[in-house]
Amino acid sequence: MKSVFTRVAWVVLVAGCTGVKPTVVVPAPTTLTQAMGYDEAVQLGTQYARQFGYQDAALQDALPVGARLWRVRFGLARKEGVRHLVLELDGATKKLIKSEEETRVAGKFVPISPP
Repeated sequence: MKSVFTRVAWVVLVAGCTGVKPTVVVPAPTTLTQAMGYDEAVQLGTQYARQFGYQDAALQDALPVGARLWRVRFGLARKEGVRHLVLELDGATKKLIKSEEETRVAGKFVPISPP
């Protein structure tokens, strides 16, 4: 009986004396806190648009896409159809990721009736 009690006491003593304390982990700053805001995205997008020669670009919208990405869209004053310049900016690095020009043909949809 004494050996069983001694073993149990020894296990309890070892478990209680390990001295393991919970550690507090300080999280790294998130990309949301590092990301740019609306005004900075618009300003940076405008600078890129002018740098690429789009002097006639008019801001249409700027929307956050995910935690780090901003999509800034400009309307372009061109005669042939509706044109837009779409820029995607990384909010953390503040760099241009993608640039594309969209063209949409102006007109009406006319349904074709079956023969």
